[in-house]
Amino acid sequence: MDVAGLVPSERNVEGVVEMMLDAAGNYDASLTEKRLFAWHAALFPAGYSAMHAVTVGSWRDDSNGPMQVVSGPVGKTKVHYEAPPAVRVPDYRPALLQYVRSDSP
Repeated sequence: MDVAGLVPSERNVEGVVEMMLDAAGNYDASLTEKRLFAWHAALFPAGYSAMHAVTVGSWRDDSNGPMQVVSGPVGKTKVHYEAPPAVRVPDYRPALLQYVRSDSP
C-alpha cells in the first residue's frame, strides 16, 4: 500500500523492531542460542556496526581486541564498558540463558 509522505525506515531500525516484536510477542518462548543469534542478525544485518565488523550468528572473539562500548571522537574516545575476555564467554553462557529463562526479577 502506498502511503503518501511516509519516510521509509532504515534497515537498522527495522532490525530493532523485528527483535522487539519477537521478544514481546514470543516472551514465553525459550531464549536459545539460535534465537539470540537471530536477534543479533536482525540488529547487524550487514555484519557491521558503523565501520567495525561484527561477528553475527556466533559468540564473539577478541581477534580485534576486547569488546568495548565507547563514545567520542577518534583519539578522544571514552570507554563506558569493557566486556570480559571472549575466552570466558563459554563459562557465562549457561548462566546467562538460565537467568533469562528463570522467573527471577
